[in-house]
Amino acid sequence: MITKKHSLSLQIQRFGDGGTGCSSTDILTKASESNDYSEEDPSCSTIVESSGSKLRQSTRLRSRRAGERGRPATRMCFEVGILVMAALFLVGCGRDVSEPCNSMVLESGLTYEQVYKSTDIPRLEAIADSFCHVTNERVDVHLRFVAYARLGEIGTAESLAAVERIDERGKQIKPISKRLSLGYWPSPVWHISGIEVELFTTTETDQGITYGLLLTPVLGALDISLVSSRDPSDRARWTRPIPVRNVLKWGIENPELAAQSAGHLRFSFDETEPEYFAMPREELLSIMGMADSDLEAIARRLETGKSGQQHWEVDLNKITHDSDGDGWTDTEETRLGLNPNNSDSDDDGINDGDDITPDYKNPAMESLSENQKILQKAIFATLGLSGSRCLVIVDGPSERVPIWGYAGPILYDIDGDEWRKQYGFVVVGVNWEIVSRTQLEAEVAIRDYRAPFASGYQRVFLRRIQEEWYVVAWERGLVS
Repeated sequence: MITKKHSLSLQIQRFGDGGTGCSSTDILTKASESNDYSEEDPSCSTIVESSGSKLRQSTRLRSRRAGERGRPATRMCFEVGILVMAALFLVGCGRDVSEPCNSMVLESGLTYEQVYKSTDIPRLEAIADSFCHVTNERVDVHLRFVAYARLGEIGTAESLAAVERIDERGKQIKPISKRLSLGYWPSPVWHISGIEVELFTTTETDQGITYGLLLTPVLGALDISLVSSRDPSDRARWTRPIPVRNVLKWGIENPELAAQSAGHLRFSFDETEPEYFAMPREELLSIMGMADSDLEAIARRLETGKSGQQHWEVDLNKITHDSDGDGWTDTEETRLGLNPNNSDSDDDGINDGDDITPDYKNPAMESLSENQKILQKAIFATLGLSGSRCLVIVDGPSERVPIWGYAGPILYDIDGDEWRKQYGFVVVGVNWEIVSRTQLEAEVAIRDYRAPFASGYQRVFLRRIQEEWYVVAWERGLVS
């Protein structure tokens, strides 16, 4: 048994409370045993800066500085009004420029204006479809939006065929991936930076499996999650993260993961007073979404001496248990409001693990209204092309539509305010509406909210060509 730990201090902000077929560690190990790594993996998308580049002036795509959105990934939570120290993202947030999927630097030199003016259809298709990279170039996620819209704007048979190919590939994306890459994980919305996800402690078992812990925001809270690999040197061969706990309101120092008996791990750490506890009470209550009871619980714990060295027993069978075999663990389904004993919670004929909207009974595709078809395209052109796998909730009046092309779950029946009270300001809520529509054109507004001072919107313009709707322009709106 080989145990690895990193010497660092973690300061954890307020999270919330968490809940708890295929009852084995296979969920954590089978992907790392597979030799098939050709699957497209949107988790390694890149959001990058394109300093000084401009959008071409037009009636629909207004000129803006691409550098407007530039906050470092380590300051994501400052953007959303939450104090989370850079150390939260473990082992440092430096980006490995040798890996295109993790880079934050647009080395290709592409600008918005170049993409918007381009008539090179194969190149535009490659950019729009660049979940990882385009011929070794680092591609700004916003350039995907622009390239996808540009293909529709060109409107030739060749460009529309490219759009259809991108759409078809998007429809193959599922909300559960067998594996995820370490490194940069993008946000679902354009104005909020993603985060650097790195292991903060690992251990190797006698069976040659390396387990690791990391912090992830994938399920709408910053969870301590478990991953595994048989080839830990390959950052792309880790299994998807399985939440262990998200009830963390303390500081963590000296984290160490160790293998115990078969199927059991132990996570040990020193619990310390969190740095944010020194903040004024009003800020803790308002900015961080904490309640008086939270502060009282922290004070009581510190006064009674319950902080100090802590030990968590991690039962692999328990945290990976999937009663209905749909791909989501029972703990995850409880979090998402799904039925852990029914593989098709909304009874629409789609397995929960394959269903992007698992709490909405999808209608037959042939029965969709024109408005629903318009919204589907607009949602894919924004949320889908973001490459994010993070949970999104539909938070506000919006027409319900079956969604394709997004790499994480999107929930309709969740109260955003109640979720944030329980899990903090991590989840992104969105709503959409068709602002205007004629026989041949439509405009869709997509608004989002994460926390005070972290909301924004974007507009998508569509045109009807040969009985189908195509995105022809994308515009960023103001950010609060």
